[in-house]
Amino acid sequence: MNHSVTRLTTCALLAACLTACKSINHPPPDDKLILRYQLPVLTPVEPAKQDQEKDGIRISVAPYSYTSKLTVQKEYRRAPALLILDHQYPADVRKTPAIAVTPENLRFTIKINNRLERVLRLAGTVVSFQLAGKTVAVNKAGYEDFLNGIILPRQEGEFEVAGPNLSALPDHATIALLLYDIVTATDAAGNPTQRSNFEFFYTFSRENKEQEVFVRINRVMLSQQAAQLLLQRDGGTPQWVSLPELDSAR
Repeated sequence: MNHSVTRLTTCALLAACLTACKSINHPPPDDKLILRYQLPVLTPVEPAKQDQEKDGIRISVAPYSYTSKLTVQKEYRRAPALLILDHQYPADVRKTPAIAVTPENLRFTIKINNRLERVLRLAGTVVSFQLAGKTVAVNKAGYEDFLNGIILPRQEGEFEVAGPNLSALPDHATIALLLYDIVTATDAAGNPTQRSNFEFFYTFSRENKEQEVFVRINRVMLSQQAAQLLLQRDGGTPQWVSLPELDSAR
């Protein structure tokens, strides 16, 4: 019974490949493509205030420099075959580049120099992001490490904080990173007697970029199982389809 099913599957795949010959010839040459994207830019409103010292601690903030990353989307299409050997079925794979901007949200590196004579604990600090003067809700996980920070006297700590997603930010918006209620003095029992605030302001914009890439099409050989999956996915008509199952297996 299993041998009969295998023969039927093989015949179906071969018939599909022969049918493909009517509409598909050799893989076309590579196509040139211009990818256009936007790179976020955070510009300090007051550059001199990127580094602030107050009440025995010094804080400097630096926004991330965003970068572009080239990704590739794969698609498959059955190719013509007059003869099948060793259950290997021809297919074309098209690799289409795309641009991803990383990271996907606002990020800052914060350095804190503790010039106090006591341990500086950042727990209880209010970390807030504002857009055009209005507070933006963000996931606390984006600055959890900062809140867990402990800096010894005359030592420096470095932390990363993440804010809202870039897609939620309009061009030329004013962004504020606010660090409020940092405990800079305590009494003998350890109760806070002084809390200090630090504010950092930026203008958010997007810079237009473009990159020349090529869409590559290569001929590959698929196993009978993979070819059957491709046949099911394209519905019997050779066309470009996504096969993430195949990508993870190759």
